[in-house]
Amino acid sequence: MYISHTKKILAMFVSFEQAEGHETMPHVAGQWFPQANDIDRYELYCASMLALLKPWHNIIEIKNPSNSFSTTFNDFVVHAPETIARILTNVQYFHDCSDTALSYREKELPCSFATMDTGERLDDDADEI
Repeated sequence: MYISHTKKILAMFVSFEQAEGHETMPHVAGQWFPQANDIDRYELYCASMLALLKPWHNIIEIKNPSNSFSTTFNDFVVHAPETIARILTNVQYFHDCSDTALSYREKELPCSFATMDTGERLDDDADEI
């Protein structure tokens, strides 16, 4: 079962046979890389970062079949140069900013639009000012 999971993750990056001399850029599904602090998607985050940052010729070289993506990724990060650490920080920066902005909006706007009466408009009182 674990091998099947590994194949599914690897298939997200490369879904075709490579011709001799063909260069491949990994394609990560979605608009953004997964968050580093999302426990449910941490293996996908690790696989994505390994595909992007770890040198490889064949996608199977990303990790040893007996290791998880997280184990391989953590070992990679420990031995990686400082530039890799900065790239990882910058990838996570978007998510940190987005989470902070969302938290701020939730504090500033206590009533959500979803709970508003459908007949009520935010600008109904604008004429009274």
